[in-house]
Amino acid sequence: MINSRKIPARTALMNTLAELLHKKPFQKISVNELCETAQVSRSAFYANFEDRYHLFSCCLEAKGREMEKQMANHSPEEFLYVMLDFVQKENRFFIIPLSLIWMRKLPRASINFLKST
Repeated sequence: MINSRKIPARTALMNTLAELLHKKPFQKISVNELCETAQVSRSAFYANFEDRYHLFSCCLEAKGREMEKQMANHSPEEFLYVMLDFVQKENRFFIIPLSLIWMRKLPRASINFLKST
């Protein structure tokens, strides 16, 4: 559990989302659970984020900035390995957007085929 008195509510909520994503899928995480776990009020949540999708988006942006820092510190060849390792460690943030993109791009017949295998 995060002690939100030592860190801003925004950071506490972002850290809490990462923590909860280790335990359950995003679809099953509510604003109430985020606030309760982060020990912040719902008004603090809504002062920082429009909804839980906005929170998730902010977390993804933060992960993107982390990847940019890694890119600056490594050669292009090294960066590929570092990036893949980063995505593997932080997969809970990348599975949701990648699966949504994948599902939109595939024809419906392909989706049905994939679901049946």
